[in-house]
Amino acid sequence: MQNNINSNDCIKEKISLSKKFQRIDISEEEYQKIISTIKSHYIVDKENNFIGVVKKNKYSYEIRYIMTYCKVLRKIIDVTTKQIRIEYEYNNGIEIDTIQLDGESLSKFGLKTLLSYGVRFNETDIDEVNKYLMITSY
Repeated sequence: MQNNINSNDCIKEKISLSKKFQRIDISEEEYQKIISTIKSHYIVDKENNFIGVVKKNKYSYEIRYIMTYCKVLRKIIDVTTKQIRIEYEYNNGIEIDTIQLDGESLSKFGLKTLLSYGVRFNETDIDEVNKYLMITSY
């Protein structure tokens, strides 16, 4: 589910991609164009190290930066112990790296372990972060 915005000219100039958590207002036409182009509400920009979500609110449309780049590469299940390991690809602030964590890391509370590896997100967005990572794990 990679939806890299670098190939999407309709929003390239709209987002000044800083490392801060921010919200960018967009028009309804831009919202429709983004959704029809990427076929998802999540924008992945590996080059600029961010994951964003495109949202339609009651009175507005927006793109909200929810976390630094991170995705689930694979779930690994040990058939003898039934333990689940999750392999993540993430930006640690310097480069793209991978890490394997236990299956609990995909829970709402387990996500906080990603912070120690350099993945950044606001705690207020933890539900959205969890939803995004759950989608990438399928």
